[in-house]
Amino acid sequence: MEHYPSNTERSHLSSFTLVELLLVMAIIAVLAGMVLGALGSARSAAKRAQAADEINSISLALKRYYGEYGTWPSDATGAVPASNPLSAAELQSLYLILVGTNINMSTAAAGGNVRKINFLESLKSSRIKTIGGYVNLVDPWGTAYQVRLDDAGDQQIPMFGGVTNVYAEYGIWSKGQDLIDNPAPTENSNKDNVTSWQLK
Repeated sequence: MEHYPSNTERSHLSSFTLVELLLVMAIIAVLAGMVLGALGSARSAAKRAQAADEINSISLALKRYYGEYGTWPSDATGAVPASNPLSAAELQSLYLILVGTNINMSTAAAGGNVRKINFLESLKSSRIKTIGGYVNLVDPWGTAYQVRLDDAGDQQIPMFGGVTNVYAEYGIWSKGQDLIDNPAPTENSNKDNVTSWQLK
């Protein structure tokens, strides 16, 4: 005579024990954590790549500006802003000059781009934000790109604290995800920053 399992036996055969269920949930949690970690790393890498691309666009715009006018953007007296990171107001002026507005670095007076050439056409308008009342180019983390120009014309930019110089005519950098402003391009530098230090 054939034996058919009872309802109790049937439910026992087709169900998980609590330990098995917890084990499956733990495996799913570990896999989800691995996937989310990989997605976070991919997002971070994508932002760094985007920042590097935008820094190259700003760098190219500065080179084109120098090629056109034979100097860096300057104030009404013709002086290039001092070799420290440009202030928010100076960054706004630099952006406006590079997109074709004829102002100088210190006032709204004319003199920065008399031919009104747009040197930054390749940069997307989505990268332009108002921060603290100033219009600036922002990195993928929402912070204004930092720029430092060689004001002395000696192809050197003093670093923070004046300890060493970088042999370049300008530096452009993103503070990165941690927003710490240390752009020194050395092995001990802030590793998440994206930088470009170049001679023209």
